[in-house]
Amino acid sequence: MNWTEKYRPHTFDEVIGQDEIVDTIKGMLDRDGDIPNIRMIGEPGTGKTTVAYLIGQELLKEFFEMNFVEYNASNERGVDTIRDVIKSSLPQPMFTPIRVIFLDESDGLTPQAQNMLRKPLENRGSTRFILSANQDIFIKPIRSRCVVFEFQPIDKDAIQERLEYIAEQEGLSLNGEIEEIARNCDGDMRAAINELQRHAYSSPVEDDGEALLASIRNMDTEVD
Repeated sequence: MNWTEKYRPHTFDEVIGQDEIVDTIKGMLDRDGDIPNIRMIGEPGTGKTTVAYLIGQELLKEFFEMNFVEYNASNERGVDTIRDVIKSSLPQPMFTPIRVIFLDESDGLTPQAQNMLRKPLENRGSTRFILSANQDIFIKPIRSRCVVFEFQPIDKDAIQERLEYIAEQEGLSLNGEIEEIARNCDGDMRAAINELQRHAYSSPVEDDGEALLASIRNMDTEVD
């Protein structure tokens, strides 16, 4: 199992490095039991997808699987994707008042495709939209119809603490090597966890330190 999934936070309190965003979203959910349409902007590995899932789970409870719809806009960037999104927003949700549509990597959408989202975002009805992107290159009508949360690169110490926890759970004996992973991952938690797992599967336990140090120094931190 991929460790980024195995160790993905299951509650808002487990989310690392985005305290202000988490507190604001929890406040929205506690006060109104609802959210506005949301844009999440930030580099890869900063927790955008995790927070989107947690919002859906909090809103939809046991009906999450039936009413949380996810699209990846990096695969299909044009108007056909948005037509599918609009179709998904039309039927009534199943057993809940609302559904959540999560459009990941939505900065990949063409301006024409973005323009088609204007009406669905404006006519909220029973659908809430979460748009996730590495860069905020949305057209103005999209920006004006969503609350924006800007995710920051995760602090090195927070990443190191998480990696130490994972290493302990997985029975890895590492010392200063974890600190070097945290320093070289540029605030990308996913890249750091992936590097830790890659090493664990490719090196015998007794060679952990030396092999890991060699691999980290050549880390490719651009993880999708």
